[in-house]
Amino acid sequence: AVVGEAGNLSFARLFEEASNTAVHFQAKGCKVGDPIIIGIPPSPEFYVAFYAAAALGLVILPLLPSGRIPQLIIDRKSTVAIGDQKFLQEAQRHCETLHHCIAWNREDGLGTLGSGARFKRTKTFRAECAIGVSSSGTTGTPSLYYRSQELLVRRAELRVEALGIRNDDVLLSSRPFNSGSSINSHVVTPLAAGCKVVVQERFRRFAAAEMIARERVSVLYAVPYIFELLASIPTDHPVDFSSLRLCISGGAPLAESVATAFFRRFKIELRQLYGGSHIHPAFTCNLGNISGAVGQTVGPFPIAIVDEKGKVLEPEKIGEIVFDYARAPKRWKKYLRDNPNRRGRYVHTGDLG
Repeated sequence: AVVGEAGNLSFARLFEEASNTAVHFQAKGCKVGDPIIIGIPPSPEFYVAFYAAAALGLVILPLLPSGRIPQLIIDRKSTVAIGDQKFLQEAQRHCETLHHCIAWNREDGLGTLGSGARFKRTKTFRAECAIGVSSSGTTGTPSLYYRSQELLVRRAELRVEALGIRNDDVLLSSRPFNSGSSINSHVVTPLAAGCKVVVQERFRRFAAAEMIARERVSVLYAVPYIFELLASIPTDHPVDFSSLRLCISGGAPLAESVATAFFRRFKIELRQLYGGSHIHPAFTCNLGNISGAVGQTVGPFPIAIVDEKGKVLEPEKIGEIVFDYARAPKRWKKYLRDNPNRRGRYVHTGDLG
């Protein structure tokens, strides 16, 4: 299920360790709705902690291991934090409500020794909140966006369907697990597809290239900077990217120079995906052959380009990108209905297209 730099987890082992960790959380008094801060890097242990917390209905607040504790997170009054010694010291300094700190390190993993007790699920969570992630603040004041367990799973299933991810695919995670996009793409989607995910604690281009070749990675979803770094690998350095069948850039605009450099180096076309926390779960992806496009007007979440009055513009005209709530599939309308950026028919993105 998960291949890390210091160890691997099969699906059976992931289930076992997540169950043991859930028992540990229960012993610490954790209950449904309690916020839990997870500040460990992408690793098999992150998956264990994430799914253990989800099994108990805790609200997961994922943070950068090396970053500061935002006021938004402090205000949630978390009672449990997971991280290395430095991270936990920072959490204790800012979060007065913390009662329990669970240590993590590369050598020993999580400090949640099994008690011998078996985890017994008493409830299946659906509408309950699963994660709270902070927006980047590029479209306004940063705020926490919450996702229910059902929404996380449904969005992952949609991504699997829309991108054609198979159970024999191998994904490479190249980014921190501190955003809704990274959680959905690299933590939930692999399990929804039943495929393997390879994780790096910190992206390093030569190591990433070696992992792609060794693990036969077939799907790479990353920010443009990652593709730029990979394209900068010297031509005299042997690289085998023959297993890659789908490379998707998201999270920031993809410069034409980066797409061109990547294609020249590896003969692989980069696709673009467009979405964001403020318009979640809506997204679009360019799976066609239109160079520079970030998506398409049709798909699971139909798109329109409108003027300031909300009138749909003709082709080649510049306007705001909106997702058409009225034309969205019925099964997704309930998730878009209460989006704070929906005004009438459209969910507004604030971006031009």
